[in-house]
Amino acid sequence: ATQSVKFLYLPVRGRLEPSFLFLSYLGIPWQLETTNWTDFRKLKRSGTIPYAGQLPSMTLTHPTLPSPITTTQSSTILSLLSDTFDPPKDKSEAISRDECINASIDLGYCTRLANFPTTLGKEKDVKEHVRKARHYFSYLDSKLEGSEWILRGEGKPGSEDFAWFHILDITRTVDEGCVKKFKNLQRWHDDVKSLDGVREYLDNRPELGELGEHTL
Repeated sequence: ATQSVKFLYLPVRGRLEPSFLFLSYLGIPWQLETTNWTDFRKLKRSGTIPYAGQLPSMTLTHPTLPSPITTTQSSTILSLLSDTFDPPKDKSEAISRDECINASIDLGYCTRLANFPTTLGKEKDVKEHVRKARHYFSYLDSKLEGSEWILRGEGKPGSEDFAWFHILDITRTVDEGCVKKFKNLQRWHDDVKSLDGVREYLDNRPELGELGEHTL
C-alpha cells in the first residue's frame, strides 16, 4: 500500500497546526483540502463526516494499516500520526503522550480567540484564558527544568511538544507577555521553533484571519 496523509479543514490556522508542525519536523508530506462555510454545512447534512460533521478530518493510508483510516478528532489525529511515524516505545509512553496532548486541548479555546478576534477576542475572554493557561505553563516549566523536551527528556521531541507549542504560540498572539516568568518554557519554545522543517513551516504558514463566524 502507498502512504498518504490527507486533511480536510476550513481555511484557518487552528486545530491541525500541531499535526502540521509534527509532520514538518519529520519531513512527511501531506495534502490539505479546504472547504468554505457553505460547503461545510452541506457536508454536515450529508452525514459523510463522522460525529455530526466535525472538522478537521484526516484520512491516513500507510503500509502498516490494513485499510485507510479516517478520523476527525484533532487529538486522535496527532496520536495516530505519532503511532504511525514516530511510535512510542511502550504502552506507558503512549499513555503519557496522549495524556499530555489531551491536556493541551483544554486550552484549545485560544485558537478561537486568535482566529475570531472581533467576535471572541474580547478582553474578558482573553484574561480568563491567560489565567488558566498560566497554571499549565507553570507545570510545563517545571517539567522542562533540566530537560530538553516535555516527556522525552533529551534527544528528539515528541508529538506532545508540538501540541503544546501550538497552544503557547497561539496564546502569545493574544498576550505576548504570558510566558515572561517561565524561562524553561521560553527556551523550549525557541528550540521547537528552530527545528529543521518546523522553521520552514513557520516561515510559510498562512496568517491568522477572521472567518466571520465563531462555530469552529
